[in-house]
Amino acid sequence: MNRRSFLFLASASVLVSSSARAEVLIPFAEAPGRAFVPHAQFVPQQCNDWCWAASCSMIFGTLGHPTDQKKLVDFLYSDLACAPAWQTRDLTRILDNSWIDDRGVPFRSRVEAAFDQENGVMAIDDTLVVGELMRKRPLLYASKDHCLVIVQADFVLTPNGPRIIGMGALDPDPTPSARLVHLPYRALTEAERRPAFLGGEMMYLAAVRI
Repeated sequence: MNRRSFLFLASASVLVSSSARAEVLIPFAEAPGRAFVPHAQFVPQQCNDWCWAASCSMIFGTLGHPTDQKKLVDFLYSDLACAPAWQTRDLTRILDNSWIDDRGVPFRSRVEAAFDQENGVMAIDDTLVVGELMRKRPLLYASKDHCLVIVQADFVLTPNGPRIIGMGALDPDPTPSARLVHLPYRALTEAERRPAFLGGEMMYLAAVRI
């Protein structure tokens, strides 16, 4: 895969939501193309280190299977420890697995494509990311110390397909100022959009299907 596909450049965004469930999303200001998940489920993390569990719970809920983040924590830590997912392979174990949702419905989640720097996986590009968002499927994002759910991308069309120029996410642990106005959405910074091997912060990005 061409490494340039991970060069997500800076742009501005305007985002709006409710406090418990994302119902309205105003995409990035003027852009040639945009893809977004308009009714993504928002799940706040229930402890300081559960951003990974809340983010996976958001993805499952948005894809039609609401699943308490505590079930996901119990999968890694049987004592429900307030602890991070130490390895990105733990995220893949959660996202590529069989579960029973909060309504008692069994479902099978799978990772369709991923960038996983820790494990040498580079099987995702801008075309796939845009396609997933257009089909209303969010993606899981992880930096070295935080997880988010990608719900929005602005892009320009090139002869080689779409090139992403901005991304927006649901953050399970919003900044204090965002928390005051109940805005779980935020734009990713330029550093967050750039893979770690190119000097950025992105360690993991996964497309998930059920």
